[in-house]
Amino acid sequence: FTPANEPTAHWSYLYTLYLAGVYAVFGHHPLAARLIQVLLSGLNIWLAFRIGARLFGEWVGLVAAALTAVYAYLIFFNATLMTQTFYILAVLGAIDIALGLAENPTRRGWVLLGITIGIGALVRQTLLLFAPLVFAWIILTRRWRVQWRDLIISLSVMGLFILPWTVYNY
Repeated sequence: FTPANEPTAHWSYLYTLYLAGVYAVFGHHPLAARLIQVLLSGLNIWLAFRIGARLFGEWVGLVAAALTAVYAYLIFFNATLMTQTFYILAVLGAIDIALGLAENPTRRGWVLLGITIGIGALVRQTLLLFAPLVFAWIILTRRWRVQWRDLIISLSVMGLFILPWTVYNY
């Protein structure tokens, strides 16, 4: 809905590259981009299962996966050329990783959290509002027993994803 010759710096960086890549491989066929998004949405179903099962048991995980698979909002946006599929994937991925870090913090988990939020922020910048809440939740859940260097590593990884685009746009 953006008129021609309007600034587009507010658009998602990574999603624009995704569409350019799909069009470069398959030609200008929006159906190809839509089908890839639908396939990727299967990860959302899997993550909903993992989160539900981790928090409340396998039965709840199965119900969460089933509801995710038939939820009209998600079905609609999986077939729409918008960032929602990738954004929801990043949010669910960050939640799943954060739950793992709350149970058993590992350096790999902290790096994965930084990658997930960093990539997610390039898909949709509003994920950066979610990031401090995730970090605070992990810190409070661990009762402040967090290796601060791991937290800094995670934040640095996020920054490494975001910084090049910030410099480029500046």
